[in-house]
Amino acid sequence: MSADLRERIESAHAAEDARFEAMTAGAHDALEQMLDESLSYIHTSGNVESKALFMTRLRNGHRRFVSIKVLDRRLFLGNGVFSFCGSLDMEVFLEGKVVPVAMVYTSVYSDGDPPMLVSFQGTRRPAA
Repeated sequence: MSADLRERIESAHAAEDARFEAMTAGAHDALEQMLDESLSYIHTSGNVESKALFMTRLRNGHRRFVSIKVLDRRLFLGNGVFSFCGSLDMEVFLEGKVVPVAMVYTSVYSDGDPPMLVSFQGTRRPAA
């Protein structure tokens, strides 16, 4: 594996990990800088949010990510983009209570400096 490829892989994993950390830490300003203006965030409920709506709902306390545990993920590298497909277990504070969410997901990033999340889609998975 070339050094350039290794660096690109490490950068992709670091971007995804930093986003999850910002989401659970409530670091809204940092998280906002990781999201592309054209973001389409599709929740497991099927609700679709723009970057503006996603951030507004985090900031006003409508939703808070309590924990995110990556169970597995696979990285796909493309021309100018990269994506992850995997499984997550989350705890989300929603409507006054903590809700466990087991999902499979796909996230797509622009492969710039810094990488920016362009799209996220989560689909509930049956409990194991």
